[in-house]
Amino acid sequence: MSITLKRILVPTDFSGSAAQACRVAVKLARQYGAELRVLRVAAFRKAERHDPLAHVKDPERVKAELETEALKAIGQLLAEADTSDLDLLPVFRSGISPAPTIVDYAANHDVDMVVMGTHGRRGLNLLRLGSVAEEVVRSAGCPVLTVRASETPKPVVWKRFLIPMDFSEHSDSALGTAHQLASDFGAELQLLHVVEPLRSMGISNYGHDICRNWEVSQKEAAEELMRKACAPLSTSSVVSDFKIVSGKPAEAIPAVAEEFDGDLIVIPSHGRTGLGQFLLGSVAERVVRHSHCAVLTLKPFGRSLVDGAD
Repeated sequence: MSITLKRILVPTDFSGSAAQACRVAVKLARQYGAELRVLRVAAFRKAERHDPLAHVKDPERVKAELETEALKAIGQLLAEADTSDLDLLPVFRSGISPAPTIVDYAANHDVDMVVMGTHGRRGLNLLRLGSVAEEVVRSAGCPVLTVRASETPKPVVWKRFLIPMDFSEHSDSALGTAHQLASDFGAELQLLHVVEPLRSMGISNYGHDICRNWEVSQKEAAEELMRKACAPLSTSSVVSDFKIVSGKPAEAIPAVAEEFDGDLIVIPSHGRTGLGQFLLGSVAERVVRHSHCAVLTLKPFGRSLVDGAD
């Protein structure tokens, strides 16, 4: 098996998180010989009376000027990222809103991966729903790598990968992708399974002993499955280990990644956790929102990064 990345798309709003995403995309493009496209989206809602373009005489001229400025800024961004050895294409598009425009561009231009910045949310801001990054994660047909904002530029170091496992075929596939990435970057893997207590899943009509015994049995079964998942990895050069914790997956995954000092979480956007009630897709979006490190969200029914997978 090998990773195939021919075209990487980096949407940018010229923020710190977008600049960091560009640095990560440059590292990937250099590693895999991929073409790098940097996209700036201008959102126009001409049908709305509050849209400034509805009140100018020549909106096409305004768009042209915005495109010129955007392409100039992209050129400066790429120059700062030292991309002289890469195949580059600056792109400007306008649309009703950024996320659908990004998703459409990726679908129509054979993009293998979208790499984009996200600011994340902590404290009371966790109650705010939705962001461009989360919408792209939810809607894109290709893998999406979200990169956390940083106050100062950070070197791109990938040494520790965390792989949440729910023992579905989707998480098994994600493990295969993560293992190949880890091999290419010399990183170590930590597999994680989260056992969600019955009470936190809304099942509260059981006594304490029943809930505790159920959790113990789930952890024992998970340990056996984890050992089986790690066994094929022992023959490779990638160092791997596993961890089993109790809690809510969307909270436990970022917490363990921070404890592990992880650089990347690799997670599928579909699958099931616990008793099969909770779609991992919603978990993936919340992990993107909470995580302190980069998150690679894979699409089991979309484009794959791995050639030669069974």
